[in-house]
Amino acid sequence: SSLGINGVPTNPLHIVGSSLYASTATNLSTSTTTAAVRIQGSRNASTSIWAGTLANDAQTYLQACNGAGNSADDLVLNPFGGNVGIGIGNASPSVNLQIGGTTPTIYLGDSGAEDTKLVYRGNQIDYYIGHDDSNNALTMGFGTTVGSDAVLAISGSKVGIGTTSPSNIFHSHGVTHRFSSDSYNVVYIQADANNDGSNDDIVLQFTTGNSNTVKGELRYDESD
Repeated sequence: SSLGINGVPTNPLHIVGSSLYASTATNLSTSTTTAAVRIQGSRNASTSIWAGTLANDAQTYLQACNGAGNSADDLVLNPFGGNVGIGIGNASPSVNLQIGGTTPTIYLGDSGAEDTKLVYRGNQIDYYIGHDDSNNALTMGFGTTVGSDAVLAISGSKVGIGTTSPSNIFHSHGVTHRFSSDSYNVVYIQADANNDGSNDDIVLQFTTGNSNTVKGELRYDESD
């Protein structure tokens, strides 16, 4: 048997919204007043999950919100465990979040002037990878705030170490060691070709053109 509300049922429970999609949700308030379904989890709180369609192109939505439609709430998936899959068919997701499809893509942010980031939470220290909008740079650093304690920044064709706004192709900035009363910005080049702890020669080569013709080099010969 099937139960239909506002329409002929094609499934055990089939609910059809009372409005045409062009007159449905356009903001938080109308996501509640034009919803086809409301699930209220408790008697003494109006917070609910609302489901319906969006007015721009009839996309289906889920929105957590209070009953008055003026305060969005949090929506939690699998709060007590389990993985989540998007676009993976009838396969079981193998990790916390698995996204399938021909070209799986995640967008962070919109066209506004704002920083965006991924934060990796740790026991001792946090790390972030983000877009520093003020410097138009892809930035990696310590903590959770984009631009603070930056370790690496890529802006166009420029790479910065210890700076969020590299001014040259390679720009290293910061005091990493002190010798007597002087300060030095130290760049380490460790040569260990076989990763066996051996001391190998170090060579910096300067090349030009697509053929990478060597025009000069700086060499440290371990045997000397």
